[in-house]
Amino acid sequence: MFVGSTTGGSAAQAIFRHNAGSTSALFARGAAAPGTGGTLQNFSNVAVNASGNVAFIATVNGGTSSGAIYKSGPGATLSPVALAGTAAPGGETYNGFSAQPSFNKFGHTLFQANMLGGTSRIFRSDAGGTSLVFSDSTSFPTFGNASSFGNAVINDAGTIAVNASFAAGSANFVVRGSTITTLAATGGTIDGLGGVTIASVSSPLLNNFGVAVFRVTLAGAGVTTTNDTAYVFGTQADNLKVLVREGDTINIGGIMQTLTGNLSSINLALSDGGVSWRATYATGSAIMYSTDPGLLVPGPGIALGGIAFGLITAARRRRA
Repeated sequence: MFVGSTTGGSAAQAIFRHNAGSTSALFARGAAAPGTGGTLQNFSNVAVNASGNVAFIATVNGGTSSGAIYKSGPGATLSPVALAGTAAPGGETYNGFSAQPSFNKFGHTLFQANMLGGTSRIFRSDAGGTSLVFSDSTSFPTFGNASSFGNAVINDAGTIAVNASFAAGSANFVVRGSTITTLAATGGTIDGLGGVTIASVSSPLLNNFGVAVFRVTLAGAGVTTTNDTAYVFGTQADNLKVLVREGDTINIGGIMQTLTGNLSSINLALSDGGVSWRATYATGSAIMYSTDPGLLVPGPGIALGGIAFGLITAARRRRA
């Protein structure tokens, strides 16, 4: 599933599905924007659930709302999750949306909204309606109240992971039931990286085993601009492990390559079987696919595989 632009037709932008060698447009610019009386204009932040349905942010042309979060159902029917300019639970008004929504196979949707007045909120929408999940009055472990939120994700078990910003830094949290657990935070540590601390964390991804993967920037002993980013995974702060780190050397197509450039959250994708990420090195780049027992249940060890113009094998060379 991807957003693309076309030429020579009436729909300049659309959400496309590619399956079994065939590509088709699901939702295109100019189509009706349900709930607004206007038409769909631009698309961004597309999410796909296990049922093959999509949720996304769209701008709206000529309607009662300037933008919305939509999700699809059976038969590619489209329904609004939230509309800019309308009332939100708690009495505030949705002003706009910027973070990718998340929804599980049951259609439970989690989304971040910027509110009229400048605050940031996380909401959940399901068959029972829409409810407020996190706000600036939510108290998080150690940090207290958040000033803003990044992406929030929900898995099929209803477990939630969320990124939040505070005066003292940033943090990721996991919510199981009513319990909020710190996953990673500014000043925290990672197993195997002695003398190194977390400087900042990016929004997490979460699989159905409750394991999160996300990008961190690092600070401390031996950290330079050539090794200060990493992808890490775990279920809570005390079992985080490095999946791969900038500056690592891995075998790509039989050649040992050193990873360069900041690892990007944009290229990170997580499934129940593994995680894909983009490796950049001096002579090119590759889309890697990493599997690890810890991605399924918390545990040690790294085993990497990759795809770059064909199937390749990659093995991480660990630091002493």
